[in-house]
Amino acid sequence: MTALSVSVNAGHPASPRLLRWLVRLHRPALWTWAAVIVVLAAALLWLAGPLTDASADAWRQYDACKPGTACSYDQDAILRYKDVYNYTTWAVLVLPFVVAAWSGAALIVWSVFVLGAVGGLVWLTEVRADVVRAELKSCPVLTVYCDPLYGPSSDYAGYLSWISTLAYYSFWGVAAWAGASLIGRELESGTARLAWTQGVTPTRWLTAKLAVPALVLTLGGTLFVFVFRWAWAAHRDLVTGDWTFNDAFAARGPALVAWSLCALAVGTLTALLLRRSLPALAVSVAVMITLNQYLEKHRTDLWPKKPSSSGEHPASHFWPMNLIETGILLTIAALTTTAAFWTLRRRTA
Repeated sequence: MTALSVSVNAGHPASPRLLRWLVRLHRPALWTWAAVIVVLAAALLWLAGPLTDASADAWRQYDACKPGTACSYDQDAILRYKDVYNYTTWAVLVLPFVVAAWSGAALIVWSVFVLGAVGGLVWLTEVRADVVRAELKSCPVLTVYCDPLYGPSSDYAGYLSWISTLAYYSFWGVAAWAGASLIGRELESGTARLAWTQGVTPTRWLTAKLAVPALVLTLGGTLFVFVFRWAWAAHRDLVTGDWTFNDAFAARGPALVAWSLCALAVGTLTALLLRRSLPALAVSVAVMITLNQYLEKHRTDLWPKKPSSSGEHPASHFWPMNLIETGILLTIAALTTTAAFWTLRRRTA
């Protein structure tokens, strides 16, 4: 009989080695998150310091203006503060979606967001609107508080705009999740190949991976669109935005759902092509941003304008334009999904 001797070096525990291995494994992700945090922190410090001081000085100049007289104040400082505030707020709100995409919990986070957004729209319409109207009735003339762009009506419109904006651009998170966690991580870790050896064909595996998210995105997006259309029409005098605004245009029609389904398909194909979670996350989001910018730029060309119009589309053109954009996105989604299944079959044949 032979004895197997195993020597254990008690003086060098495995924990530091494991930690170094984990850091080396996730080095690209750590560098990416560190860069995001540094940029966001710098923007917040800029917002809290010089931008706030300049904006406060501009508001004091505005408050000193007398009715009926020429007034000069630094409007650029106010708008610059508002822009940076909006961008940093948007980044802070979207960051959990990106983290969730990396961790695999994005679908749960997105569902919670949709339910929260629907609840927020109901509160805004049934409760907040009455408060805003009461505040407007008691407004003195020409004060910052009663300014149409910054007063109570702006507060109401701002909430509505933020909800629709987050819902509209949530498809970036969908693309990130599909690319990084839903498909990319399983391919990278070998979990998908293990499933294929357990009697599950690659085609069936991918179908199951896409069916539930597609159903949840469709149902959740449809619910949001119906509630947002109701909230948008309930108090139009308090809403400063126009129907042609990007977020309002998408959130009031089926294009919102189409964007999410298109992002799901693009993220899936990207993950199958790259087979790495972090690169798939970055590329899928970049593709969706590029597509979004292109369609927004050419959105006014989707439907012919009336010869007698002033160069702008009338409100009656909303549905034709929204449905055409929806058709374009669903066509891209169908072609991309077909390419994803073809790629999977080709690589697993």
